[in-house]
Amino acid sequence: MSLNVALNNAFAGLRLSQAGTEVASSNIANAQDPSYSRKVLQHSSHSGVGLSGPYLEGVERRVADRIAQDVRGLTSQAAGNETRAETAERLGEMLNIDADTPRLQQLFSDFETALRDFEATPESNTMASRVINTADALAKEVNHLYAETESLEQEIRSQVDKSVEQLNEKLLEIEKLNKEIAGNKALGETVGNLEDRRDAAIKEVSELVDTRVLMDDQGRAQVYTSSGTQLVGISAQQFSWDGDDIIKESDGNTVTNAFKDGEIGARLRMLDDTLVGSNDPAAGTIQKLKDQLNDFAVDIRTTVNDAYGGAGDIFFQTPAAPGAGTLQVKPAILNGTEALQNDAGGTVSQALIDDNIGGQLSGIIENTAGFKAESKHNLENATASRDAMEAKFRGKVGVDVDQEMADLIALQNAYAANARVMQTVNDMMNTLMGAVGR
Repeated sequence: MSLNVALNNAFAGLRLSQAGTEVASSNIANAQDPSYSRKVLQHSSHSGVGLSGPYLEGVERRVADRIAQDVRGLTSQAAGNETRAETAERLGEMLNIDADTPRLQQLFSDFETALRDFEATPESNTMASRVINTADALAKEVNHLYAETESLEQEIRSQVDKSVEQLNEKLLEIEKLNKEIAGNKALGETVGNLEDRRDAAIKEVSELVDTRVLMDDQGRAQVYTSSGTQLVGISAQQFSWDGDDIIKESDGNTVTNAFKDGEIGARLRMLDDTLVGSNDPAAGTIQKLKDQLNDFAVDIRTTVNDAYGGAGDIFFQTPAAPGAGTLQVKPAILNGTEALQNDAGGTVSQALIDDNIGGQLSGIIENTAGFKAESKHNLENATASRDAMEAKFRGKVGVDVDQEMADLIALQNAYAANARVMQTVNDMMNTLMGAVGR
């Protein structure tokens, strides 16, 4: 080997060691970044007359595409379950289901007790007033719960609108990164960090909607929903929410059913009043509760009025639909201009038992409690599965700081060895030049 070849090889080794040190240092600096994938220096050996030694080809990142797809799927499930669990928690708070006796049941029990006490002492104005007051409190609680449910429904619709806006922003970000990656690849430049940023954006999309990703031959990510609706191709699709449906703006088509999971999919399913008959407590959740409250209001009005007084006499009324929003004690009874029927206590109390109105009320509480418990259970399972898959993914593509430190030491030793070769070659060249000069 000539001194010139030795010098060139040593110089190439120095460059490789320097590049490797930069890559290892970057890996260590980003070791705690969950969006960062380990970068690996790619090199080969020269071959040819007078050439040998290392040749720097570039930097690549560690990938685990199949596991990444699993992570995205589990991320969508966890985000959807978290959304459902949050809504279930809100409904549970509204109905006070964690109390020993939920508020609505307590008010109904107070009304029943007042009726029985009035049956025992129908001549007592105090007992009559208590029947009227407890009935009024019960009706107002039903009104309040219905209004709260409608308010929650509007809040969920507003959240869908905001989530669709977030989705649009992330899809445009992925489109931009796709273009940068394809352009840089065509120029032979490193794209690992850009791909990390794109993966992070895709993961955020997966929190909003279930996704699957395909790669084209230029390194661009093609993003679809699990049902096949394209989110990002050559360009990003944009969507809008009209309060009931999601519309794809490029063609005006309704694509609501394409969003199966994630935050958006979970909210759409809870809002879907066509799923009220489903056994899934997370399907048509809001309309189910509204229907249950309406049925309770109508049934207690009918049962009480049928048992109360004579023909044409009423105790409860619902001036306008829906019943739960307008249930009230007859104003004339409430303001004292019409006296309570003396025999109302026993007949009304027995009618409530015969028609199982209390059982109907318990069903509302139990359904909401079941939804809350199931949502919490599903969230715990989905979160555990996602975290386990993410740990597996990070084990494949993440940074092992101990390994990087060992690599740094090896690179420093290689750098020192190549520097020593260069110094030795330089000394030999100086010696030769001195000998020729004499």
